[in-house]
Amino acid sequence: MEELLKKLEELGRAHEEFKKANDERIAQLEKKGSADPLVSVKVDKANSDLSRLENEIKELKTAMARSSMGAPETEKSEDAEKKLRKDAFLGFVRKGAERLSGDLVKGLQASSDPDGGYLVANEIEAEIIRNLPTMSVMRMLASVRSLTTGDSLQKRRRTSGVTASWVGEMGTSPADQNPKLGMLNIPAHQMQVVLSETAQILEDASINIEQWLGEEGGEAFGNLEGAAFVSGNGVAKPRGILTYAAGTGDGQIQQVVSGTAATIADADGGVNGLIAMTYALKAAYAKNGKFILNRLTTGSVRKLKDANKQYIWQPGLGGSPATILGYAYEEDDNMPVEGANNLVVAFGDFKKAYKIVDRLGMSAIRDPYTSKPDVEFLFRRRVGGAVEIFEALKLLKCSA
Repeated sequence: MEELLKKLEELGRAHEEFKKANDERIAQLEKKGSADPLVSVKVDKANSDLSRLENEIKELKTAMARSSMGAPETEKSEDAEKKLRKDAFLGFVRKGAERLSGDLVKGLQASSDPDGGYLVANEIEAEIIRNLPTMSVMRMLASVRSLTTGDSLQKRRRTSGVTASWVGEMGTSPADQNPKLGMLNIPAHQMQVVLSETAQILEDASINIEQWLGEEGGEAFGNLEGAAFVSGNGVAKPRGILTYAAGTGDGQIQQVVSGTAATIADADGGVNGLIAMTYALKAAYAKNGKFILNRLTTGSVRKLKDANKQYIWQPGLGGSPATILGYAYEEDDNMPVEGANNLVVAFGDFKKAYKIVDRLGMSAIRDPYTSKPDVEFLFRRRVGGAVEIFEALKLLKCSA
């Protein structure tokens, strides 16, 4: 906690230094049409310091949250059968199925996948999934549904709102004031990653194999699915938020144009596009609204001011998150950087807007032969994703 407080104080001082340098840059632009290169360098360094401090604060908060959680409930309440399955799978990872004792062999569950392998123990799968949000921003923000059977989520969804009306005592009700319904179908697509380690390290009893699988598997799967949730085309992978047609109808996502060629705002600090984007979202969704943008785009946003000459980016002090126009944001390197016609910022209630589907039942194949002395593991899981409520999401597009 003491270290976190020091970092927050440092962030506040860095933000004041940044504002001072950027104000000087803007003044020079307004006075002579260009900024002194040394001033621009000072702004960029201050911007970089802000990004570094924000990341360090996030890491400290994450570490504090994990330490306060203690042991997962699944470990506290493990019964004999669960423990057998977990020990059997960890033994399979360390030594291979052929070298397990008879009792542990009974704990291994063969995968029903035609490519074979063994089912990953529930506790190990849960550990991998727990690490996914550290690499996949969309998973952290979106709604997640787990499937135990079937390979797709099918559910009814509204394609139009509910119509209400006043009706007099002798009046008649409108012919149709019910919402129109459509079918949402989100298939869970197969994804796979290969993890490798030397046999010597795997057999070292002091190595925490469960932690290794959770971190390495979570990072690999998280990177792959995180990109798909943003820009996937829906063919053998989830469909990303940037791939839908522009518009305000069902199946479309409204795109607000920045108004400035190839950038999100004018050099003098105009922010009309970003402001218009927040007001384009209905109040019911805006109350839970968040931005998603590339880290480099955040650097551009920090330089911008509103009509009252106030910076629209504010640091997160006192435990609150940093904000843009009063809304929290997350950085995702899968979002495009500024450029003509690029969709560079997403804003919305992602919990309502996007649905992620996890098909439970991860499998693994152990290969100790192909890359000796390394042992390779092919892990497979199924995941899907698509926009569910289109009006809960807006996109900012750089002008051509």
